[in-house]
Amino acid sequence: MKNQLFKLPIVLFILVIFISGCDKLFSEVKAIEENQKGIDALNEGNSEQSLIHFHAAADLNPEDPETKSTIYRNIALAHVDLTNDDSAVYYHKMAANCYERGDYYYLLNMADADLYSENIGGALSRLLKANAINPNDVGSNNSLGLIYLGEYDYKYYDLDKALKYNKKAFDLNEDRITEQVLAQTYIAMGNHNKALFHLEHVYNEYPGILDDLLELAKAEILYETDADLNLTFQLIEELDASKKEQIEELKNSINTP
Repeated sequence: MKNQLFKLPIVLFILVIFISGCDKLFSEVKAIEENQKGIDALNEGNSEQSLIHFHAAADLNPEDPETKSTIYRNIALAHVDLTNDDSAVYYHKMAANCYERGDYYYLLNMADADLYSENIGGALSRLLKANAINPNDVGSNNSLGLIYLGEYDYKYYDLDKALKYNKKAFDLNEDRITEQVLAQTYIAMGNHNKALFHLEHVYNEYPGILDDLLELAKAEILYETDADLNLTFQLIEELDASKKEQIEELKNSINTP
């Protein structure tokens, strides 16, 4: 009888641990599900909706460092899409601090924090170290490709390197965002056929890409850069002839003193 009474608390203790473990496992699964919903929304161009899902995932407080870091990083990327640079820096640092210094993901997230703090040289140094550790992760390839595409500072503009990393990023992930960047790389290189091939894929999934390109063209004109916009205009018109009037207005603004 004593043995049975003694065993009961042990059984209850084990049961509590098991139930608690199930709760934690359920939270991890729910966090991953919410994170995926956020990714889907971000890929559809709905950054604000993606933040709702990413924050819901973070609120579940997953214990796994990789899961937690991934969620923080995705929150940061959504803020990047919304041009909320201060928030992007904050969440990239949160993501980095889930790992030990020198770890691939620590370097990756701190590099992104550097990028949105306008420390491009520091970011490049961290990203090259990260890419040497793991050359087959989309994160470092994507960020390096953007740096060499001149996204942050034309001082680092190098189309051959941009193509190397942006193609690798797309080959690894094959998502809308990496394909859009690859298309823009081919546009910058003047490669009509490859630019059209990838841009058409993006357009079929996200028609708003043409408006994004028109806005980029407006910015190039406003800041009087040396960018050749003829191929961009040609591709937009090939994919949607209704944009011709907008394109003509932009062309006229270039020629107007």
